[in-house]
Amino acid sequence: LDDDWRSLRLASLNSEGPRNAAVSVGIDTGVAVNRIRDEYVSFNLDSTFDRGFFSRNLDNPHLVYLAKQLTSASPAFLRLGGSGGNEMSYGVGNITCEQQAAARDYRCPFPGNYSCPSWFLPCLNGSHWASVNRFVQKSGAQMIWGMNPAATTDDLRDFFAFSKSINASFAGIEPSNESGFNQTALAKLIAVLRELYPDKSSRPRLVGIDMQANCADCAADL
Repeated sequence: LDDDWRSLRLASLNSEGPRNAAVSVGIDTGVAVNRIRDEYVSFNLDSTFDRGFFSRNLDNPHLVYLAKQLTSASPAFLRLGGSGGNEMSYGVGNITCEQQAAARDYRCPFPGNYSCPSWFLPCLNGSHWASVNRFVQKSGAQMIWGMNPAATTDDLRDFFAFSKSINASFAGIEPSNESGFNQTALAKLIAVLRELYPDKSSRPRLVGIDMQANCADCAADL
């Protein structure tokens, strides 16, 4: 292999020609090879609890001001997601976060490192979800929400019904591609979105789906 590589290298050197030879390069600017979205430069807020998602004050005016600078020159997406989104439950509507924790018999995953209350669960309650949406609206960003598609149908329905009640605006829904994500979970999420957003023009779009090849009825929602 080494001898072959040396032969190729020598052949390449011998074919280079004079090093001072002029080279003319023409560029056709009349045809676009690709287009870059205005939102090409966007940003992410991790929704994992040990990265401050549940304790961060999103109504902090200094934080809002800094976020607005990211959208002042051009539009941007704000993706809220990460591994924490795959573990998150939703304490809005007909169930509280404490009840979610009791139902799952959840235990703090970081004993000795973090002080977790007895009912601790990576759970999004209504007040924090409302503060997330205020932050998105004040920053001028477009929200991509990364979520757990393995949640129950009732939890998904409660989450999106509450989201509608606070005028949450989704540029896209990004179902987690980690554990619990499968064709059944995706179909369940789509069914809930179609039920609560019957008008397709206002229905949140699904983005980042790598299951679409196995979901014949998903194309209209991607």
